[in-house]
Amino acid sequence: MLQISGGPEGPEPCFTPINQHIEVFLQRRILCLCFALFFCSCFALFPRRLDANHISSVPPSCFSGLYSLRHLWLDDNALTEIPVQAFRSLSALQAMTLALNKIHHIPDYAFRNLSSLVVLDLNYNNLDEFPTAIRTLSNLKELGFHSNNIKSIPEKAFEGNPSLITMTLNGASQITEFPDLTGTASLESLTLTGAQISSLPQTVCDQLPNLQVLCVSVKQ
Repeated sequence: MLQISGGPEGPEPCFTPINQHIEVFLQRRILCLCFALFFCSCFALFPRRLDANHISSVPPSCFSGLYSLRHLWLDDNALTEIPVQAFRSLSALQAMTLALNKIHHIPDYAFRNLSSLVVLDLNYNNLDEFPTAIRTLSNLKELGFHSNNIKSIPEKAFEGNPSLITMTLNGASQITEFPDLTGTASLESLTLTGAQISSLPQTVCDQLPNLQVLCVSVKQ
């Protein structure tokens, strides 16, 4: 395991190519860019923590060759957009957190190559529109996109997510209608708080036969 955390701003460490499995933790450093050259030389890195830095952009080739990467933490940074090109080779990625950034828009093709993604955290960003890009994530089981500025959720927004089990949407103060959950028959837990919803659809129980937890609160 290689861990570099809490260090002061200054010269970054130098690495030599590594061909064995290691874990890298780079949280709470002052980073403007990823260590692209180092990443490209480490083909067997599994968890990758880059949270709590000042990362504002990710080079397109940053994760090239990391075909076995399973977990990626990019939360608590300064990203304003999804680094789509950097995610092209991450077909084995299972969990990714992009929370606590400044992302305001997610293009429809953003997650097209992340076919193995199971957990996606988009909480605490500046999203104004629901990220319809999640429709390409057929294996997604846990989705968080609370504390954004989303005003509505389109019909059949989750049609491509039949494996979805947990969804959290807290602080949805702009949402006035209960979302269309067509295609989410596997959903077991739904949290929707702070919204302006006045009623639940009569079909919600039939539509969600596996639902065990439903937490809905209305903004006063």
